[in-house]
Amino acid sequence: MHNCNYPAYHAPSCPCCGNYQQPLVPYYYPVPSADVCHGCGNPVHQCCCQSTTLIKCPKEIYADSAASIGEAETYIGGVSDVTVDLEYLSDGSDPSLIEVKIDSVTVLTITSPAAGYFVKKLPLQLAPGSVINLKVKDSRARLRWCEDLIY
Repeated sequence: MHNCNYPAYHAPSCPCCGNYQQPLVPYYYPVPSADVCHGCGNPVHQCCCQSTTLIKCPKEIYADSAASIGEAETYIGGVSDVTVDLEYLSDGSDPSLIEVKIDSVTVLTITSPAAGYFVKKLPLQLAPGSVINLKVKDSRARLRWCEDLIY
């Protein structure tokens, strides 16, 4: 290395002293995949640097009983437990029914709901992998929650 006013200059010859410098060789960084931590390069579940970013991703399922009985089913994803909100709209006709099942166990049943729009927070935390089922008769309903995803 020579003493020069332009030590970071990478050209065939240095403008200050005329000495030849080695041209800069490009280095290609591997592009990490989504399941690899962008900070430490480990798999996400083995991250040691805590540089991951959590993204809140809103989710919902919707059931409408326009003809007779409406039903929808999905599972909870993400990396942490979630709280689920139930929203429903009923015209007050009898017999109406709104039923929520978690892993095939009924956790909420509303029979003959009053006419109008209502929001109800389910009083439990659901773990990722829980299967939720929404069933309605003569009404409309949806379940909403936010999943934490690691980026």
